[in-house]
This record gives sequence, structure tokens and C-alpha cells, in this order.
Amino acid sequence: MLDLAERLAHAGIALARCTTTHACLELLATTAADVTGASRAGVEGLGALAGARGGELPDAVVGDGAWMQLPVVDPDVNDGRPLGTLWLDAPTAEHAMPIAQLVARQGAVGLDLALGHSAMALSEQHQRALVDAGKVLTGEVSLAGVLQRIAELATELVGARYGALGVLDESGTALSEFLTVGIDAETQAKIGNLPTGRGILGALITDATPLRLRDLSDDPRSVGFPEHHPPMRSFLGVPIITRGTVAGRIYLTEKRGADTFSLQDEQVVQTLASQAAIAIDNVSLYEQLSRTADELAEASRHKSAFLANMSHELRSPLNTIIGYTRLLLDEPDRLDAEQLEDLGIIHGSSEHLLALISDLLDLQRIEAGRVELMTTPEQVADIVEEARAAMVPHLAPGVELRVSIPDGFDGHLDCDHMRVRQMLLNVVGNAAKFTENGSIDLDVDGDASQVRIAVRDTGMGIPAADLERIFESFFQSHAALARTPRRAEGAGLGLAITRMLAQLHGGDVAIESVDGAGTTVTMTLPRTQVDA
Repeated sequence: MLDLAERLAHAGIALARCTTTHACLELLATTAADVTGASRAGVEGLGALAGARGGELPDAVVGDGAWMQLPVVDPDVNDGRPLGTLWLDAPTAEHAMPIAQLVARQGAVGLDLALGHSAMALSEQHQRALVDAGKVLTGEVSLAGVLQRIAELATELVGARYGALGVLDESGTALSEFLTVGIDAETQAKIGNLPTGRGILGALITDATPLRLRDLSDDPRSVGFPEHHPPMRSFLGVPIITRGTVAGRIYLTEKRGADTFSLQDEQVVQTLASQAAIAIDNVSLYEQLSRTADELAEASRHKSAFLANMSHELRSPLNTIIGYTRLLLDEPDRLDAEQLEDLGIIHGSSEHLLALISDLLDLQRIEAGRVELMTTPEQVADIVEEARAAMVPHLAPGVELRVSIPDGFDGHLDCDHMRVRQMLLNVVGNAAKFTENGSIDLDVDGDASQVRIAVRDTGMGIPAADLERIFESFFQSHAALARTPRRAEGAGLGLAITRMLAQLHGGDVAIESVDGAGTTVTMTLPRTQVDA
């Protein structure tokens, strides 16, 4: 379940970065197929039908009973109207429908941004304040700390005298937490217990829309305040929506210097609430990862050492992501030079973090025997080309990435497409890290029973003493790392995971290297999978 959450988080970040409608449609279809196990997927709408897996989609899929149909819609996007239709053919994942609905919601946000539908027209001052607010949130890594900071920032941004943040319980019908700003501890003690959700607070629990009131007492739903409660008139309430549900509410009262909160105040707090939703999700994910890390630490000494060394590497990119993502979601077409620089920071940090997390969780699942291959007939040339195209932007200037497949070669392979692609990306990624000049070659050959993919680079090579340990989890050749001028990030898991995945397919991985003269990694996979 943690792997699925991570893959969905990765998808949400990628969809938010889409700059064209076509890119969003293709990414949405591919993501939906990957996480639900659908054999084919596509997005219909906006004049496009994007194929994702299993070849091209039929010209018309409407009315075909084999297909699952879902609207690409988000309540907060395009006034809740669908932007398209997501089609999935024979999904296999447990709870495929809710998983696909979440992906469709993420896709709606990406399409909304790509089409320029962002409705916020905030002043430059408010935009800068929201960026600064996002940066403040990066300093909090606990859920309690993030919630308190959200309430404080909302109060400050719109000049409210009092603020609060209510967190809903698991049922979504009552408050489990209620954090306040502007009320001192003595007054809070006199007021007494947590609000029970009556009156305006209770109405806002069931109504997931913003509410602005000039005078609380004028609303017929108001039931007044308990004894010792400070007087309050002007009011603004905004929902925090995460993963399609209301997780809580931001409450603000007593606008300073005015008798009511403005529409722009409402927009500012809505934007902050969106930031808050991302912050809450990411901190929750981080806490889940921390718990997973603790379990791994107990498993063995070398895993404990890894988690201690990598804790900062996991935390820093996550904190960076929280502070910048919301600005990009709300103002994708209004980027100045400073914001473009921020975009580069987000891109690098998020990819680094997601790669680390993905490798860590993959290792845990494989070692626990919880990885099941989704085997389908594939053409190895297609997978190799996907890996080549994905890795070209990561090469050092002047390094060429070449593919060689003999004429007439029969490239059929029964395999898990996503896992074989992952294996190739791991190996080619390693080659790219350590190859500053020359080339990286992907040579494909084989015979009637197996396919071999050899990745040959002209990099610095690996010392003989390190070759014996190169497939160990968390092992890195420090001698090789010391000789590369490029920043080679990672946890020493790529080759270990690649060999494990090859062995799950019934194949293996071998490595040859000459110190200072390059490395060859050869993946051997059987053409047909045989059930054990």
C-alpha cells in the first residue's frame, strides 16, 4: 500500500508539471494503466485519444463493456465539470476504481493547468507572501507542527485577529483536533473543551465550500459562543481538501482594519489551503516512511547505517517540494526568472527523493517476497527505446547513447514491461553517472530461449576489489564516486534491485569492468516465463 501511495504521489507531481494538453493526456493514461494493471488505457476528450499500453486503442471505445469509464474531474477544477474521460481495459489491481478515480483527479489538475484555467489573479505581494508561506512550511516535518503553522500563516496572510484549524476525525463528521491562534492559554483554559461541531462549525463540516460572513450572528445556523469566549463578528472559513476529501477547515475571524473579509482574502486562504493539503500529504508520507525506516533498521546492521546516513537526503528534498509546488500549480504561466530557478530546484529535489524512496520500498518488497510480476508479451526493442529516450537528458555533454539490435532479430519477450524498463533505467543511469566522455551502448541479442541486453560504457570503470560487492544492497564504490566530477546521487540500491528483478524473471545480471576503461552490465532474461 505504501508503494501505491508513493507511485500516486509521483504521478501527481509529474501531472502538475505538464505544459501541454497532449503530454498530460499521455501521462494520465500511462499512469492509470500502471497503477491499476490495465492492459490498455486512454484519455478521450479535448480532441485527443491517447494510447498508453498494449498498443493503440480502438477508434471507438464507447459502449464496449470490457472497458472501465471514469470522468476526468476534480471538484476544485473547471467548476467541477469533466475535462475528459479515462478508459481502462480490464484493470487487475485491488480497488482499481478508487485508485483510478484518484489518478483521474490528479489528471484534471494537470489538464487545468496546461489549458491555462487557473482562476487566481492574486497581486504580486500576495504571490510572494504565499511563496514565503510555503517556504516556512518546509521547516516543519511533524504533522502537528505543520497544522499549527498553517493556522498561524492563514491568520497572518489576511490580517485576522483570531484563527483556527479544525481536523476532522476518520468518520469525517466531527472534529478530532482544533488548533487556535490569537487566544491565549488562560482564555483557552476558561473556554474549556474542544468544539463539538455545532452551529457554523458544524455546518462547515458537512459543506465543503468557502464561507464568508460579515457578522456571524446574522447566519441562522449560528448558536453563539460559550462562556469566556472572545467576541467575534467577521468570519472566513475555507476547506482543506486532500485526496478528494475534506481533511479539515481553516477558520478566521475579526478582520483587522475592516468589517469583513474580502474575496481576495478568500482566494489567498484557498491557495494556502491547497498548499496545506500538499504539506499534510507529504508530512504524512514522510512519517510513514520514517516508520518503514525504523522497521528496516531493526532488520539488519547495514540497513540501520543506511537509514542514518540518508535521513537528511530524504528530508531536505521533501521540505523543498512542500514550499514550491503550490505556486507552480496556481500560476504556471506567470514565471519570472526567480521562479524559473525555483522550478529547477523542485525538479531536481523531487526526482532525487522519489528515486530514493522508490528504491528503498522496492528493496523491502522484493526481500519480503511481495513483488508479483505483471507479465505480458512485449518487444524488447520498444522497452529499450523507452529507456534510451528517458536517459538522453541525463547524459554528460558529448556522450552518445546508442542502441544496436541485429537486423531480423526476434525481440519477443514475456516479461513485466515496467520492471524491465526499471532495470534498464537503473543500469543506464549508473553508466551515465560515471561516463564523462565517449559513449554508452545498448546491445541486444539472444537465442531461441533468452534475450541479452548489454550496457557498455566508456566511463572510469570499477576497481576489482569493489566488483565482488557491487550487487550488495547499499554498497557504493567510493573509489569510482571520488573520480567523477558530476554529482552522483543515490543509495547503492540500483544494481541490487536490478539483479533481484532479473532473477524474479528467471534471468540474471552480470558485470565486467576494467578500472579506468569502462564497464559492461549484461542482463539475461528468458523469452517465456514459466510458473514455479
